[in-house]
Amino acid sequence: MKPRATTPRSQSQPRRRPNTDFLNAARVLHGPAHIIGRVFLKAEQLLRERGVTLSFATFEELAEVNRLNRETWSPLVPIFDPDWGDLNERNSYCLLGRNSRGDVVASQGGRLYEWHDTNFFEEARTMRLFYTDPDRPPPPTESVLMTAERSKQISGQVVFSGAGWYRRDYRKKDLGTILARVSRALAYTRWKTDVTVTMMAEGVFKGGLGERAGYTNFDWALELKNFAIGNPRMAVLWMPAEQTLEDLSWFIDSFAPDVDGWVHHRSAQ
Repeated sequence: MKPRATTPRSQSQPRRRPNTDFLNAARVLHGPAHIIGRVFLKAEQLLRERGVTLSFATFEELAEVNRLNRETWSPLVPIFDPDWGDLNERNSYCLLGRNSRGDVVASQGGRLYEWHDTNFFEEARTMRLFYTDPDRPPPPTESVLMTAERSKQISGQVVFSGAGWYRRDYRKKDLGTILARVSRALAYTRWKTDVTVTMMAEGVFKGGLGERAGYTNFDWALELKNFAIGNPRMAVLWMPAEQTLEDLSWFIDSFAPDVDGWVHHRSAQ
C-alpha cells in the first residue's frame, strides 16, 4: 500500500491542542456577564469576518510561532518567554489566532502581577517585571531606564497585556483593536483586575495603535537596554478597571443582542 500523502505544516503553525477554542473555553467569573460575555461574542464574530479563529495556547506554542516568524516579529520579552516568565494557568493566558489553513496569524498574551505593596514603576525599574524569580537574576548585560513617573499609580491586581503580533497580510484589519479588548475583558473576568497595562514601542505608539486599542492613560518612557528585543524606547499605557468596563461597553454598543443564552450559560458555570 502506498503511503498517504501529507501536506507539510506551514512555518507559522504549531500543533494545536484539542479543546482550546476560545468561546468554548472562556468563562465569565468576575464582572458583569452582560458586558464580558458580549465582548467575547462580538470579538469572535469580528475575527471570523476577518478569517481568524481564536484559541487558547501554551507559551511554548507562542515561543515557537515567534521563532518561526522572526523576520516580522522581534524576540519575546522575558515576561512571555516560557524559559523566564514563571507562566502557568493561574497567572497567565496566551491566545493565538489562526486562518482557515490553520496558520497562526495573530497572538495576544497576559500575565497577572499582584502588586499590593509595590507598583509598575518600581517593578520595571528593578527588572522584577521581567524576571520574577529572585533565584534567577537577569542577564548582567541587560538594564532598564525608567522615567514614566505616572506609572507609580499602577498597583494592585495588575495584568500586563502584550505579546501582540499580526502577520503582515493580516495587518490593517483592526486585529490589535479587537484583541486588546479581548485581553482586558479576559483579564478582568479571571482576576478582577484593578489595572491592565502594556508597553508600546515609540514608532508603534506614534502610529496610533495605543489609541485604537483604547488605552486611556500613557506616560514616557521605559527604555530597555541590551535585551534580546534590542534597545527600544517605549510608552507605558494603562487602563483602570472602571475605564476598562466603560470601554468594553462602547465596544459592544452596536452588537446584535441575540447572545443571552451563551452569557447566562457561561456565567452560571
